[in-house]
Amino acid sequence: MHLKINGLSFFLFLLMVSLILFSPATAQADPLLYDDFDGTALDVSIWNVIEGGGSIQLIDGILTIQGEPNHKRIDSFSTFQPMGDTLFASARMQLGGDYQKFGFRINAVAFSGPISGFYFDTLETDNEGTVTALIREVSDTGTVTETLTVPMDVTWGEFHVFTIEWSPAGVAFYVDGEEKARMAFVYGDALPVGIWNDRPEIMLTDWVEVINVIAVTIDIKPGSETNSINPRSRGVIPVALLSTDSFDAMSVDPETVKFGANDIHTSPAHYAVEDINDDGMDDYIFHFRTQQTGIDCDTESATLTGEAVGGFIEGSDSVRPVACHAKNNGTPPGLQNKPAKPDPPAFENHPVHDSKPGRDNHPEPNTPGQNKIKLKSKNK
Repeated sequence: MHLKINGLSFFLFLLMVSLILFSPATAQADPLLYDDFDGTALDVSIWNVIEGGGSIQLIDGILTIQGEPNHKRIDSFSTFQPMGDTLFASARMQLGGDYQKFGFRINAVAFSGPISGFYFDTLETDNEGTVTALIREVSDTGTVTETLTVPMDVTWGEFHVFTIEWSPAGVAFYVDGEEKARMAFVYGDALPVGIWNDRPEIMLTDWVEVINVIAVTIDIKPGSETNSINPRSRGVIPVALLSTDSFDAMSVDPETVKFGANDIHTSPAHYAVEDINDDGMDDYIFHFRTQQTGIDCDTESATLTGEAVGGFIEGSDSVRPVACHAKNNGTPPGLQNKPAKPDPPAFENHPVHDSKPGRDNHPEPNTPGQNKIKLKSKNK
């Protein structure tokens, strides 16, 4: 039997094989922990009920915890620590009394030696609108030292998003996306995430999430030393996502990549795989339409985000706006006098959020010179 293959069929066969062998693998970042409390009972595969009993309940998708007569507390079975990357632990909560807490929990039972914890705490106060960012250390002898205590105004009886950023360099605290406190603090032990209430006033939690953000290296306009960009250009901006000895750019899903500045993030017009810096490793080169990036005459840096195996990614590089004129401050043509675009959610392609429209709560990683995390959440 003779199999006859014409030139076109053979070409299509080779094309199909090359697509299978050389197409980049699809990567999608999953949170390290996520619970929206939509079940009928607490998920005991996620949470360890340290104290609580019947005073810890799920009601209409909300975790309710009432404290006295005994302290009520749940800790995650999983423990977390930044391993060269940055962790973000977030919760949408409504506080209503003293000693209601969320954060990386000190757990003296599980750990020996000096331990630390980073969390929000309402403490004991006559001001029903204050929460305090705390870093506490406990010595071998049980002595408690507060290395950071920063009170901040928060309306009790309303939902707010509380976020703790923990990296090898330190810890930062955010409320509704705005940074409230930061401290350089190196601490390496893994800790659980905890929610606890020591008082009879009920505290409510809508959801809890822990994500990992990987710092990556990008190069805006590879080969350029100044990264000069004309904000009014109708062209594109090339941005390279570089592989390093500790990071494989091919682990990123290119369809999730966004780039921009000034709270604007746009998808690439096109992208390709190349060895940009001739180091023998594959990199991505993305091209973004200049006028969709949000870069203007005051922009000093721009940021690329996306999803990869092992977490979300974030990288920034400097830019130098050129050809700017005072009459429009470098705003691209057609955008003058138009209302500002709404802030698109960072990491908007997250699978959890795709399945729950409107619940997009990922913190957007910090951009140099910027101290806010953009957050969106569902309203109940």
